[in-house]
Amino acid sequence: MSQQIDGVRAAGGAVEGLPDLTDDHLRYGVADEAFTQALARYAVIEWEGVLTADGSAKAPLNAATVGELMAIYPVGLRFIEAYLAPLERLDDEKNGLAPSPNGTSSTAHATAADAATTSSLAPKADADRAARAAPTM
Repeated sequence: MSQQIDGVRAAGGAVEGLPDLTDDHLRYGVADEAFTQALARYAVIEWEGVLTADGSAKAPLNAATVGELMAIYPVGLRFIEAYLAPLERLDDEKNGLAPSPNGTSSTAHATAADAATTSSLAPKADADRAARAAPTM
């Protein structure tokens, strides 16, 4: 971790005030927020009812204000749920209908009863004839 911090500083970046991303839960939260903000910046093309912090005027629609709005957890969560709902519905529809893994049919439901076994109608092998046959490689 200290090598990474040294690398950022050597490249001229600032590391003060950044969260400690060695904690898995914090890292997942930061990644989720970044995903939500990035998706909203590309998806939101207009809005209504979004006001400035003091509530006196309509907030301008730009990347910074969209990011700030999505940083409010309930707003960002609701945006993701609404925006990705059609994809989740498609995923739910195919549930149980996807091909079995590795081409096996072990998870498939039987649609017919097993076939009855019968004795073969093919002639029995002649052991004497097989012994007289030419050798094979």
